[in-house]
Amino acid sequence: LFWRSGPNAAVRKGNWKLFLGNGVERLYDVQADPGESDDRASANPEVASELREAFRNWNAQLPKPRTANRKVTTEFNGDTIEWDI
Repeated sequence: LFWRSGPNAAVRKGNWKLFLGNGVERLYDVQADPGESDDRASANPEVASELREAFRNWNAQLPKPRTANRKVTTEFNGDTIEWDI
């Protein structure tokens, strides 16, 4: 499953979800951690790399995402994430 919205994106494969946005990259095991509070990227660099590459290949086939004039900033697990809405 691939998803993108403005500067943010995610890819999901099995239990793994990689979130990418504004310089933030977080890997979650959504079955073990449904609240997505434990970044597993450093413990599973091969999984993060595989999902990052899969996203890049998928994204390369699409036109550039549109940007919005309206932006919202949120805080999640200590990260600041900007959203185009």
